[in-house]
Amino acid sequence: MEKREYNNLVINNELEKLANIHNVDDLIKYKYLYRFLIEYLLESGIHTKIMDNHAVNRVEWAYFYLKYDILKPLLNCNLNILLKTYNNELLLDSLLKKLDNNDRLKLLSNMKCNNYWDFRNNEDVIIRLYSKYGISLSKVFIDRPTINKKNILFSKNIISLIDEFKEAFSDCDDITLSFYITELKRGMKVDKNRVIDDIRKLINYKRKHPDFHLAISNNSEGEYDYNKKHIIISPYRNNIFSHEFSHLLYDNLDIENNIDVLRRYQTIQKKINKLCISKITNYLNDFHQNYDQMLRYFSEIYYHEIKKKYHSYNEYIKVICEDIEKNHPEMIMVDDGLMAIYPDFNKLEDTVVELLMVEKEEYVNNLTRNFYSEELMLENLLDALLMGKIYDGFLDVVSLSGHEGIDFLESDDLSFNECLANYDAIKKSNKADRLISDLRDIVGYELIEFLENYLKLNRGSNKK
Repeated sequence: MEKREYNNLVINNELEKLANIHNVDDLIKYKYLYRFLIEYLLESGIHTKIMDNHAVNRVEWAYFYLKYDILKPLLNCNLNILLKTYNNELLLDSLLKKLDNNDRLKLLSNMKCNNYWDFRNNEDVIIRLYSKYGISLSKVFIDRPTINKKNILFSKNIISLIDEFKEAFSDCDDITLSFYITELKRGMKVDKNRVIDDIRKLINYKRKHPDFHLAISNNSEGEYDYNKKHIIISPYRNNIFSHEFSHLLYDNLDIENNIDVLRRYQTIQKKINKLCISKITNYLNDFHQNYDQMLRYFSEIYYHEIKKKYHSYNEYIKVICEDIEKNHPEMIMVDDGLMAIYPDFNKLEDTVVELLMVEKEEYVNNLTRNFYSEELMLENLLDALLMGKIYDGFLDVVSLSGHEGIDFLESDDLSFNECLANYDAIKKSNKADRLISDLRDIVGYELIEFLENYLKLNRGSNKK
């Protein structure tokens, strides 16, 4: 159907026909008199099962349902959709605001039923939002150690700049803004002037690119994507923002981003590949021994946290079994794999034990990767120098951080871009002196002098 025919359906008040068009996506694609077609339907209380299915799985559809108070279908909304930001607010917050307490509790049960593991991943956020509407929820799972726990203070002369940042990124929800501001403030302890300049550049970039946005994700340690117009960081690992922001600067704002720089880098890179493989291997094997010891230490911390909250591991299992029985999820999606729950209640405890094995692995890995965040960036840097040979297993060392070799072959400057992003992030951390000294011992002075000169020319207040 063409746009003109859709318009005629609205003009002639044939809204039932409009609701049942073959391509329902056209309802949020086309407008009539400055309003989307779907708005004429929802305003009149008209919606179909197909439309409802779209509303529970797509942000834009859920937003229109909220706007016109078509709320009942949203009680089954996908939790990942409810935790998206729309109009400066999480959709879940917008929905809770419009529901009565009975429907808020139905929504709570449905979220656990439909997305039990996602609910667990976002339990703190959900508890906080429900408390805004006078509903106090008991926390089932133990705390996940996010990087935003620390309260970092900053001087009064920075307040106005932070406020300007908040205004520029007002399309973020409060939780996301809080994470990014914490990361920015953390960097001020190391190099205040550089972070101030970074904030100004972020603000200016946002003003020039309004579609660019900041996000946090439980499923990714970090990502900058020019085409998707976003930076994503993990709530469980420090200093990832510095790494991803370096990619943005390199792609968009650096001045000395040219062929001569790449040639100079590649000359240094060839020397390192020829002379430093043994040093790199020995250094990483030593680091990985320490990493493995810390994995064991944080495993003990995990069980200590369970004991502190529930007194015993068995009691923790019991509480989760009761929560699952109460909310009746038919299956639980964990790391893209399904764990069957019903109708065999006799195996419920076995399933919960499996879930907690996943939880323990996530908990321990998050803590360890955060504890060694900058060391992992140094490994990533070395992997970039070697064009993915560490990641692809060509060295006698197990990879903890890096990229496939094919990624470097497909992009002429990815090796330099990654090397620079890791170095810049390390330089902004409180481990900078030690890790840059380690890098100097492994690959020599030439690379460090080259990277320092590049940063001096391209980053900070000396370049606008």
